Formats: sequence, structure tokens, C-alpha cells
Amino acid sequence: MSLPRPIDPGVTYLLTRRCLLRTYLLRPSKELNQIFLYCLAVAAEKYGIEIHAYCVMSNHYHIIATDPHAQLPAFMHWLNEFVAKTVNTLLGRKEVVWSQGPYSAVRLEQAEDVLDKMVYVNVNPVKARLVSDARAWPGLNSLPEDLDGRVVSASRPGLFFRKKGVLPEKAELKLRIPPALAHIPPGELIARLRSRIEQRQEDIQREARRMGQPFLGRRGVLDQSPFAASTSQERRERTHPRVACKDAVRRKEVLMRIRNFVRAYRKAWERFCNAATDVVFPSGTYLLRLRYGVPCDPGY
Repeated sequence: MSLPRPIDPGVTYLLTRRCLLRTYLLRPSKELNQIFLYCLAVAAEKYGIEIHAYCVMSNHYHIIATDPHAQLPAFMHWLNEFVAKTVNTLLGRKEVVWSQGPYSAVRLEQAEDVLDKMVYVNVNPVKARLVSDARAWPGLNSLPEDLDGRVVSASRPGLFFRKKGVLPEKAELKLRIPPALAHIPPGELIARLRSRIEQRQEDIQREARRMGQPFLGRRGVLDQSPFAASTSQERRERTHPRVACKDAVRRKEVLMRIRNFVRAYRKAWERFCNAATDVVFPSGTYLLRLRYGVPCDPGY
């Protein structure tokens, strides 16, 4: 069982979900792009999630989002469920789409952390040696310029969703500037992100030339089978990070708050299972609060 995770309002996250066995079930195509964008737009509207950046790779996706109303688990459940069901319909399969274990949700604590991860998300196809420029990626990949009020839309996929169902025929998504970066004028923020992205791409291109590693290219990506899988050696993480923060002191404080939450939650859960009637769960408790109405600290 995974550790309990505090779900607090107003937190900005780097969200990641990977496909089963690193298969290319999200390989870019017109239909796949439509499926993911539609589901993302609907889920964001349904749960009040603010989307800041996203990139859908062939075997995983990244999203940077802020959760104003502490609805992250419901948002991720809906998004992953309906992307999986529609992708399976598209590919004529019935098996599991996502890898075992929970999705990754890394808290981004400060402005620099948000900037850094927005660059990371955008440059992901270049870092993977798939295309030499992020704008050449044939899949979904938001760009800094999208923060200037651009609205993207997707029609409801007819593959899975009912024509006369309750979901909208068209869903729209507008990227929002992250709260941690709201103090930066939009034009300046876009320019800063573009500069960092270009510099990072140049560094990757230089390293690729030095190592003799060619980029697969747009055509090569599109020619891959969605049933194939990555054969590159994956770095095995010893830990599953929950916080990204360059400020060591701040990071230590946040990690301590999370550890305190886990201790308090486990203690309250033990008493709850023993039928205690005066149990108060820590602020940030999510599922038990919604499903059973357990009382929580007023900090929520």
C-alpha cells in the first residue's frame, strides 16, 4: 500500500502517469491527440483544475497543474479512466493501459521550481532523442506561447463516448499562468520560458552530437507501433519524490509537514479502525473525508 498523501488546496504539481511495461499506447496520432485533449479539458473543467503545461509522450504523460479545491485524486481518476477506456477502444484491446502503482504527483513549492518543471515538460521529446525541437513533436505538447490566452478545443471522440451522453460535444482548454508566477508579466514569462527551453534544447543537441546519438525524427515516431515498447535502460528510482524545491530549507520544512501528516493519519486510522468515536484526521485527508465524512483538523 502506498503512503497516504495530503491533498491540500492551492498546490501546484508535476503529474506523471506511465503506460504498462513502457508500451507506446499513447503514440501520437490524430485520434490519440483528440482523445487526450478532450479528456484533459473535460476533467479540468469538472474538477476546477488549472492546467499550466502538458506533454503526452508515447508511453507516458506529464502535466503541470494547480489544484485550487483539493480535487486532485478525483481529477486524475477521471482523466486516467476515460483516456484508458478510449485508447483501448481505439486500439481494439481490453488490457490495462497504465503501469502498476499510483501516479506521480510532485509538489512544486516555489516559482523557480515551477519554471524549471515547465521547461522539463516541454523539452521531454527532445531529451528522449525523439525530435530535435519540441515544436516538431507530433503529439500534444503545450508551448510557452499558449499561456498568452490561447484556447484549444477537441471534439468528443465518437469511439467510446455516447453521441447523446452527458459530456459536451466539444471541450475547451485554456492554459493558466501558475499562481507562483503570477507576479511576472505574461510577455516576460513567455520570453523567459522560451529562452530556457531553447538553451536546454541546444545543450541536448550538443550532447547528442558528442555521443553520436541521432534523433528518431517525427516520421520515425509516427511509424512506431503502439504495441511496441521502449527498450532503453530505465533508471530505477530508489525513492518516489513528492516535493521539488531548490531551496533546501524550504524543502526540508515541506517534507517534515508531509511526514507529520503521515504519522497523524496512521494514528487516526488505527483508532478509526478500532471504532473510536472521537477520531480527528489531519488536514489534507481526502478519501475518508469524502466517503465517510470523518472530521478533520480545521486547517483544511
